[in-house]
Amino acid sequence: LDQPQLTGELYAMNANGGRGELLVGYRVEGKGPGTRIQPKKVEAVAAFLIDSMPQDERNVLVTVWPFSEDPFTRVDRMDIASGRRVTVARSPVRRADFTSDPSGQIRFAHGAGTDNVNKLYYRDAIGDTWKLVNDEADTGRIETALGFSEDGKTAYLQVQQANGPDAIVTWDPATGTRNPLLRDPVVDPDRLIYRPGTRVPVGALYLG
Repeated sequence: LDQPQLTGELYAMNANGGRGELLVGYRVEGKGPGTRIQPKKVEAVAAFLIDSMPQDERNVLVTVWPFSEDPFTRVDRMDIASGRRVTVARSPVRRADFTSDPSGQIRFAHGAGTDNVNKLYYRDAIGDTWKLVNDEADTGRIETALGFSEDGKTAYLQVQQANGPDAIVTWDPATGTRNPLLRDPVVDPDRLIYRPGTRVPVGALYLG
C-alpha cells in the first residue's frame, strides 16, 4: 500500500522506544498452560484507540471488534503496562464507533446493522442505559458524535443536511435542543481541531 493502514493491533513502548510489546490483536500469545495469570486476553479481535485518557497515566480506552460478520463492538479500558482489559461499555448497535467525554466516560455509540441504516445512541455519564438519538430510517439523515465541551454538558454532532454539506451543531443532552454551530457553504468538515492534550473540540478544518 502507498500508506500504512491500521491493522487492529495495539503496541506499547517506553518513551525512549524500548520495551515494545503487543498488547492486543490476533497475534497476542498467552503465557502458556502452566499459569492461570493471563493479563492479556488471547482472542481474535481488532482494537482501535478511542481515548488516551490524559488524566490517567496507566489506562486508555479502546474499541474492540470481534472477528465476526457485523459484530457488536465494545469498549475496554486497557492497562498500557500489562495489557489487561476490562469492558466498560457494550454497544446497542452493530459495528459501532464510540465517543467519550473529557472525563473518559463513554457517552455515544454510532453504528449500523445488516440493513446499513445508521443509528446514534447516547447514555449519561452515570449509568449504562442507551437512548436512541437519531435513526436514519426515520430522519433520512446520518448524525455522528464529535465530542463534548470541557464541562461535558454540551455535545457536538455532525449532521447531514437535505441539501449541501454537513453541519456541525451543538446538542444539549438534558433538553435535546440542537443549535447550528459551523457550516461551510461548499465542503463537509474534514477534521476537528482539539485543545492540545485533551479531547475537547475547539475548531474544525475545511478543505475547500
